[in-house]
Amino acid sequence: MSRERGLTLIEVLVAMTLLALVMTTVVASMRTLGNTGAALQTVTLRVDQLRSVSGFLRDAIGNAQPLQLPPYAGTEDLDINPNSVMFSGDSSRLAWAAPLVAGVDFGGTHALYLEHSDDNLILRWHPYSADPGEDELPQMSQKVLLRQVRDFEVSYLPEFGEDWQDDWPPDVRLPAAVRLNIRNGDKYLPELVIALHARQ
Repeated sequence: MSRERGLTLIEVLVAMTLLALVMTTVVASMRTLGNTGAALQTVTLRVDQLRSVSGFLRDAIGNAQPLQLPPYAGTEDLDINPNSVMFSGDSSRLAWAAPLVAGVDFGGTHALYLEHSDDNLILRWHPYSADPGEDELPQMSQKVLLRQVRDFEVSYLPEFGEDWQDDWPPDVRLPAAVRLNIRNGDKYLPELVIALHARQ
């Protein structure tokens, strides 16, 4: 008569150890997959944001209009000549006028100011008026376009074929093009070279 043989204690311990190792590997793999998904989503959102900002700046600066430059609250330090064309700037900021369309309730020509301050790329704007009034300067709206901006450089091209320059004083004309170099965190965005349509 044969006698049935069960598992020994050592065999049970070996089986449980193998099962624990398999479960640990599975859990680690699932955690890595979750972290990879979260990191991929973060990168995707960042790339989308950079693409949106680049596209906005291309449109807004490319459509700059040669309009008279009025004063606005918060722009007193730009050394504005009221008789100049509304386009001036230096290596870290830019002032111009351009038509904007963003939904049913937001459109028309706006005075726009782009500047690099406290590691932020900031856009200020107000509906354009050639004479906003001297009693009370209009207060501009403000939005942070990009955070963690380590470097921001603007340069201006007077005419195609000439050299780029670091500033564009209030003048009677627009530059032929504007070049933006932006370092967001540790990475540079692709260089933006924007031709101004009003000069073409």
